[in-house]
Amino acid sequence: MTANMFHGANNFQITGGQFHVNTTTTGSQPFQGPTMTYQDIKLATPAAPTFFAGRENITEEAVEKLLQKEPAHLAILGAGGMGKTALALHIIRNADVKNKFQDKIFFVPCEISVDATSLVHTVVQSLGLKVHEGKTGFEVLQTYLALAQRPILLVLDNFETPWNGTGSQTALINFVDQFAGL
Repeated sequence: MTANMFHGANNFQITGGQFHVNTTTTGSQPFQGPTMTYQDIKLATPAAPTFFAGRENITEEAVEKLLQKEPAHLAILGAGGMGKTALALHIIRNADVKNKFQDKIFFVPCEISVDATSLVHTVVQSLGLKVHEGKTGFEVLQTYLALAQRPILLVLDNFETPWNGTGSQTALINFVDQFAGL
């Protein structure tokens, strides 16, 4: 399933902290993807708003879910401007959540990813992973998550951006399904 999921995703490299993506579309024409740096990702990551009121119950409910022993999957859905990102940022800054996940909390701003392939690269970069020759970003990410000795909290913010990318839904469903159980 992975081979078909990210067709051409193995043709990229990270040089000097930058992604250089060359993927192949279903035809034989090469697609030159974006160049993203760790700094680009950090600059796209918003700060939690200082004023945050009226969502204490939902924040508490989400924190309780994340603190359970078994893996948790949460989706925060709503129209633009409703405060989904602010809610996610407050959840991941909760003291108990920080204690459980420690340095394994990763906020991934998906709006800089236009499709499933670029999302893999953004997640790899957000986790600070290195992709070496002969490996794909997907393989590196899969290995990292499978071998993690502590729980990892991965927040995919603005997931609708790659979701709405051309032909991305199937690949993104596969991406989430692959990693949800690790």
